[in-house]
Amino acid sequence: MIPDEDFPLREILAVYVQDEPSPHPFQRGPSRIYVEAHGVSVTRGKPVLLAGKPLSVRAARRLAKALDEQTRTAGHGMLPERILAASPGGDLAWWAPACRRHLRLAGDIGLTSGEAPMPALLFALKGARLFVFALKTGGKRPQDKAKLFRLPLWNCHVDGGMCMGSARFGRDGTAAERMAEAEGAFWSSDFCAHLGGGDRVRGGTLSALWVTLIGVKGSRFPLGRLLPQGGTVGDYLRREGF
Repeated sequence: MIPDEDFPLREILAVYVQDEPSPHPFQRGPSRIYVEAHGVSVTRGKPVLLAGKPLSVRAARRLAKALDEQTRTAGHGMLPERILAASPGGDLAWWAPACRRHLRLAGDIGLTSGEAPMPALLFALKGARLFVFALKTGGKRPQDKAKLFRLPLWNCHVDGGMCMGSARFGRDGTAAERMAEAEGAFWSSDFCAHLGGGDRVRGGTLSALWVTLIGVKGSRFPLGRLLPQGGTVGDYLRREGF
């Protein structure tokens, strides 16, 4: 979110588009674009649009350069659709839809690795630490009031922080690159029994849950087994400074 007190409204750009006739049916022809810049006057706390003037090529290039510089300074690049929040300091939060995943399990768990259904997930990359929570949103983008649940897997601390072994996450690269790196490390790591137990899910242990899901064709993750983490997606993002 951009605070109004830090970014006062100064100018508004109006973009006009005129489509040229196409010689081919059902196809749109080339477009002509005209842009006007309108100054803004604030009267009694309300913005008033002033008369517009054509946006010059020089002004358009200056605006593009300023926006590109800010994007590169933040280090995020073009933000992927799955991003929920991105802080200027480099922290990222994004979601992943419910799907089937291959789970790599260490020998101390006592189960065989394999494909299994996963609920939707919330990932948060804060500095060099990765936090992961479960969601009940399925394939839909989580909204502010979507509730957070504990990750029903091993290697996860009570606060959602993952024990990722030697994996390290820097702040270099675009948001898309850092998302891919973090998710790749998460799914390619071996889940070990030293972090995990019956308090991860309702009605039993993690092993008892996953033995009914891993490698079982057509299995669906039982959302009723998820334990509340406490709070919502919006609560978490605000509390963590996103």
